[in-house]
Amino acid sequence: MYELKRIYDNHLYFQRCRLCGELFLAKTANIPTYCGEDCKREGKRLSKQRFEEKAKLADCELTHKNAYIYWYNKVRKLRIEIPSSEKLAKAEVAFEVFKVENAKRKNDVKSGKTPKKEYTDWLFRQ
Repeated sequence: MYELKRIYDNHLYFQRCRLCGELFLAKTANIPTYCGEDCKREGKRLSKQRFEEKAKLADCELTHKNAYIYWYNKVRKLRIEIPSSEKLAKAEVAFEVFKVENAKRKNDVKSGKTPKKEYTDWLFRQ
């Protein structure tokens, strides 16, 4: 009992790891956490993998990614070819505007405010 009282006085609580189920002392009582850096890293990897699998199913995510990569590569090539020019500055400004508008339109498609066809047509016009 003395040891348990000392543990709780130091604001440490027994928890089970979210990933491996190992018992450990945590600083929070009710928020599930990981037991160490390895489990935390693996948890992040699994979370990212689940997100990417879910995102692959969404067609608008794929078109969004393709359009973004297309613009990014164009601007990157301009940076390499002509590092300081007016054409590069215009391309970077246009890319920033595109990123903001593209994210807004993608979210509208996800929420169902606009149809997917309208979004893809807009991307091809860009």
